[in-house]
Amino acid sequence: MRVSRNICQQGSGADVETFWDWITVFTFAGLATLLLQRSAEEEPRDHLWQYAPPAVGCALANYVGNEGLSCASSSDF
Repeated sequence: MRVSRNICQQGSGADVETFWDWITVFTFAGLATLLLQRSAEEEPRDHLWQYAPPAVGCALANYVGNEGLSCASSSDF
C-alpha cells in the first residue's frame, strides 16, 4: 500500500529559503501585528488602505531579492 506524502512535504515551491524570504516574513508579521493592535483601539489611528503599500512593498522586495537583484531589493525596503 502506497502512502501519499503530506502536501507540505511535496515541494509546492513555497519554501522559505533566502535572506529576503525571512526578512519579508518578519516585516510582514510586524506589519500585521501593528494593524491588529491599532485596529483594536477605541479610536483607530489608521485606515486599512494605509497598510497596503507596505505589504505590496514586502512582496516586491521579496520577489526582486529572490530573482537575484539584492541591490534593487534592498532599496525597496
